[in-house]
Amino acid sequence: MILPEYLQTVFVAEVFPAGWAETFAIITAANPGGVNYSPAENELADSRLQRALEDTGFPLLRIVGCSPDLVHREQSWAVAGLLLLESLRIAKEFGQNAVFWVDQGWLYVVSCADGDQRRMGSFLDRLTLTTGS
Repeated sequence: MILPEYLQTVFVAEVFPAGWAETFAIITAANPGGVNYSPAENELADSRLQRALEDTGFPLLRIVGCSPDLVHREQSWAVAGLLLLESLRIAKEFGQNAVFWVDQGWLYVVSCADGDQRRMGSFLDRLTLTTGS
């Protein structure tokens, strides 16, 4: 399911290394099923997701998905090397409705339920780096 608010998502990261993959997934474990979990529950789910993603052996990068006003924030992971189908499978395991997918600089939101995709524009236009700010 692609909710309208997903299409407004922006991202914040401390760093985004030069040479990072041009195609990667962004996955969260926060608020599974759209239910607002407590910060402690979200932290626990995020730790479990981090371990699951580390087990893939692919590079990870911390990134935060946010509402445009930066009030709503969900700790997430950018992971390079996973195929889209594998990204969707992992996200479903963590109760997520969708993943964000970056392909050659274009940002998409992809439904875990049916694979429906919506192109959102340039990923870099939605990314804010906090280092040096």
